[in-house]
Amino acid sequence: MRLLIEPLLRLCLCVCLLVVSGFSHALCNGRIYNPITDTNWNNMFPITIAGVQANTGATDQPMHKEPPVCLCPGRLFGATIPGIGITYWEPVYVAEVAKDGGCLSTVGGIDSMSFAKNLNSTHNKQARDDRMQVHWYQYPVFSIVRLFADFGCLSTSGFSVGYLTELDPTHQNDQWGVVFSPEVVLFSSPIAYLACIPDVISSAFGYPIDPLFWCSGSQSPVYPLTGNSSIFDSSSPGNVQILAKFMYKQHRIGMLFQTIGPSAICFAHPNPIWTRSQYRLDPIWPVATFTDSINFGKPEALWSLIPPSNYPTHEDSAYLIWVAKQCCMRI
Repeated sequence: MRLLIEPLLRLCLCVCLLVVSGFSHALCNGRIYNPITDTNWNNMFPITIAGVQANTGATDQPMHKEPPVCLCPGRLFGATIPGIGITYWEPVYVAEVAKDGGCLSTVGGIDSMSFAKNLNSTHNKQARDDRMQVHWYQYPVFSIVRLFADFGCLSTSGFSVGYLTELDPTHQNDQWGVVFSPEVVLFSSPIAYLACIPDVISSAFGYPIDPLFWCSGSQSPVYPLTGNSSIFDSSSPGNVQILAKFMYKQHRIGMLFQTIGPSAICFAHPNPIWTRSQYRLDPIWPVATFTDSINFGKPEALWSLIPPSNYPTHEDSAYLIWVAKQCCMRI
């Protein structure tokens, strides 16, 4: 009898483990993002007011220098009036990079959009099924927590869902992605790849080379502008590469603006070519981290994330996006 029971118990145990593992794989994991406790507040620095730097703050400081005194059109009748130049970093967006279509990790792990399950990625290298989905939220943290309300240049929109790539067919297929980036033919050559070597080195020290807009440091080139990653074997760099592709595409379609540089002193403006140095990444899922700022292209080995940004059972990532801001605060 014992010889019969033991194999049955082992079979039952194996079945139970398969069921549990299958359920956990299908489960949409997440938790609600807390802007107070999950935000790396060091990312707001340095702040410069009238040419005086208030705090050295984060180690990475690539930003155009705002003049101490600026002249910009006023909001009343457009007359030119003087102002005080201010530069700072503002947390404006939350981005989720999701393996399973419709899994919203930062709002509690809500499994939405059941029609999008056919867009789930299996990370199958042979089938080139390395596609991830991006969920983009407007999340102006300073405005929500009423911080720096007197600056007058903060994003004042409330929380809202900005973009879901499950609804965008050009995100799913590289051939469709050429519609928004026909220049991919030029930047897919070995010469263009070799040109990214200086950016790999510079980005590692926190200074992306903006004129090399087709590069993203150690995360490889961004073309084509779709949800497919060429380095998906490692979840964190692969997810950051897909996020870089997505944000570049948002610039291309006019959803993201240039906020630094001589042309942005008075007003942010559209620019179909992204300025990579105006963004910082703050990981908030599966682990909220509080280390040095992370720029696009910085190797994961230099993130100093303890614990790591991804667990083996959590291939999704979520980031708070900090945007470098210039502001001419009119007198």
